[in-house]
Amino acid sequence: MAKRCIGIDITGSCLHAVQVLRNDGRLRIEKVLSARIRRRTDQPSDMLKTLMRREGFDRRASVAVSIPHGSVCFRNVQADQRQMQHIGEREEALGEHDFPIQSKEIVPRMCSCRKLSDEGYAVLIGAVDRELLDERVAIFHRAGMRPELVGPAIFAVHSTVMVNHPEIALGRAVIAYVDDFRLSLAVTEDNKVLLVRRIPFASINDNVIPSAVIGAFDFLSRELEVTWRKAFNDDVTEGARVYLAAPDDSGGDAKEIIEQSLRCPVIMVDPCAEVEPPAESSAAAAMNVAEGLALSILAPDKTSGVNFVVAKFAKKASAPNLKRELSICAILAAVVAAVWLSGLFVKLLYLENKHERLKNELKETFLLALPEERNIINPVVQLDRRLQSLRANSVFSDLISAAAVEPLEVLHAITTNVPAELEIEVTNISINPESARVTGTCGSFETVYNWQSRLHDSGRFSTVDVQDVRREPESGVVRFTLFLSFALPE
Repeated sequence: MAKRCIGIDITGSCLHAVQVLRNDGRLRIEKVLSARIRRRTDQPSDMLKTLMRREGFDRRASVAVSIPHGSVCFRNVQADQRQMQHIGEREEALGEHDFPIQSKEIVPRMCSCRKLSDEGYAVLIGAVDRELLDERVAIFHRAGMRPELVGPAIFAVHSTVMVNHPEIALGRAVIAYVDDFRLSLAVTEDNKVLLVRRIPFASINDNVIPSAVIGAFDFLSRELEVTWRKAFNDDVTEGARVYLAAPDDSGGDAKEIIEQSLRCPVIMVDPCAEVEPPAESSAAAAMNVAEGLALSILAPDKTSGVNFVVAKFAKKASAPNLKRELSICAILAAVVAAVWLSGLFVKLLYLENKHERLKNELKETFLLALPEERNIINPVVQLDRRLQSLRANSVFSDLISAAAVEPLEVLHAITTNVPAELEIEVTNISINPESARVTGTCGSFETVYNWQSRLHDSGRFSTVDVQDVRREPESGVVRFTLFLSFALPE
């Protein structure tokens, strides 16, 4: 999957930008820009907007930027196992070391760690002033950019060397980076940065301009030797290597002088040794920092960059704002209460609509049952009273009184008195409050009259009359009709 990153290095006098593409594991420089900054007229945020709008840099690409050289402080400390665990659990404890920055305003970051022979650890710590870091990030925010990485320039150069000169991964080496105002030195062993020094040019001679200082390579040789001795407590060995990253072509002269003075090989950092250069031109030596920033994001397995943005946000997250948290809880509680009250209000509206609908249906039913009633006060009570009145005046009330015979009793009396030997088939039974009518068929006239006698003898009927007895000429079946009067109890 293709991914792009723009590395941006803003120095005191120049803005360098490099857009790098990673595609299928291959790295290629797509765009390079180097522009002078006129201190009074040019604003870095305006130049960054031009970078996207006019120079064609990808707005969707990740952005990595450098922190000014003078804004980062480095300290070498020794720690035991307990202290290392303390640092791992709470990285802001790194700020407890002696930095020329107030402890509350410091953003610390562990740059490297190596185990010593006496069970101790040598730790390189970098720190930056929080206000300066915020100002740096704000420049890019004003240009509509959100940096994913803000790191020291010397570590960006180290990333460029790690990718383009992978042999630095073995043995001891020194990286020398020269910009407009200072010399930065980083001592490495097996690819880990052990020591970082910054030497301002003004400390040598205030009247010497930067280009002249770069020519004073004997000074560079002396500082390399001092830095090496400080890191390893020994003279520069023949197996050591010096990687020189200079902003112009003057590094060739420095290479010869350093090799003669220290008797060790000097490698000029080539930003395109392993990274494919752009089609229109090759990347200049001044792009070492910008390219290294981009490589720190695109090739994290091959680099070891330092990111102060991550450290800054991690520290803020470790100390939550109690007032802000309480405000958020209050807002959430208010939202929950509002949702609950809204639910109750919706349910109330639903019940009111349902009640109104039932009232209308009840009114319609009342008018259908009692169309002559004009004064509607309480339909339920009025309907109940009318129903009681109808029951009191209806003939049906006499039929269901205690004196009447239940239809089930009549049916039971008839069916239990139909003997199987008579072969009578009852086809219809009509039961009235005081009498019943039974029709059926049988095989002979004698069977009809025998069943009449049996029903009469049962005592459940006062009279049993046989009517309409006839034989069907075709089938020979006898059809009959019985009329029965009930014997009502006294």
